Amino acid sequence: MNTLKKIFQVILGLISFLIGVGYIFWRLPGNFIFCDPDQIFIFQIGLIFSVSFLWFLILVSRTEDYRDTIFIISFCFLGSMFLTSPILKFINYGIVNQNYVHDEMALIYMKLYKNGKFISSTYDGGCQIENTGTYEINNKEMILSFNDEKSEYLGTRYTLNNSFLECSNCTYQLNLRIEKD
Repeated sequence: MNTLKKIFQVILGLISFLIGVGYIFWRLPGNFIFCDPDQIFIFQIGLIFSVSFLWFLILVSRTEDYRDTIFIISFCFLGSMFLTSPILKFINYGIVNQNYVHDEMALIYMKLYKNGKFISSTYDGGCQIENTGTYEINNKEMILSFNDEKSEYLGTRYTLNNSFLECSNCTYQLNLRIEKD
């Protein structure tokens, strides 16, 4: 019976670990892409993770062997799931130089970082897409280079005006205004 209990703990620990690693990968800059039907799937995965993680902790708390160590490791892993994205954004991208937003036809947030990189998030009522890349500014013209496939709402050339960016080659008329913090 004790062996069966240990096997069950290992299985629950592995399920929690695999779902957690998948969540961490999903939260890396540029990988955060989901549509409304995906939210049901994400909810189910989150529910499975929560139940298996709590069950794992309850079973482990009944054994005296490595209780403190497992609790510390479990909560560090749980914390890393939610802190990975902000930490990696700070390490890889640095300090935000300027925030832009467009909230008419699609909700678009674009953060330009001081090291020449950007992250944009586009939500059009059905899907949310996060894009990453680099930018260059030459004579009031900004050129974006995307690391992956760009959103249909974004372009690669923008003109810098006083308080907004005007897209030169977007499919739709797009003006991103400076977002006040």
